[in-house]
Amino acid sequence: MLMSLLDTALDRRQSFHPGWDANSILEIREAIEFGIFDVLEEKLFKAQTNNHWDFLQRIYPRPAQPCVISTNYDLIIDTAMMFLSESRLPEGGLPSYQCAISSHFYRNEAAHFGVLLKLHGSLNWLYCKTCHRLEIGASESRKFLKVLSRLVGPSLELSYMTDSAYATSIG
Repeated sequence: MLMSLLDTALDRRQSFHPGWDANSILEIREAIEFGIFDVLEEKLFKAQTNNHWDFLQRIYPRPAQPCVISTNYDLIIDTAMMFLSESRLPEGGLPSYQCAISSHFYRNEAAHFGVLLKLHGSLNWLYCKTCHRLEIGASESRKFLKVLSRLVGPSLELSYMTDSAYATSIG
């Protein structure tokens, strides 16, 4: 509820509190969001994904691919889908998030595995408000990086570059 109130104040360019201008509201919103992400990331580092993987395997037997809708920021279902993909695709794959993710490695992946709709966003999504790009970033948990590392290659940093910068850096 608090995030919705802050977002509404930002969208309408209205003061949420007499002592807070739009920049203060934005800073407060970002601080709350990062706090939420930090807690989720810490819990994810310790979380087991076996239950999610087992559930997906039972609900979607071969050759079916999972189709999941999630309201969670965490990466537990993402990780479970990537682990399941490793047993069903030759090199595994990231889920298809069905949104305009700009990361070069994601757009050019040969095959995505299943569909994952994350209605509230994700810990591993980075959005640039200036250029309006949505990128996939690495999570500190590192649990899902086997598939991500294969796709990104030697440098995660290169994967964040625009297509022209990427082409220049590898060419």
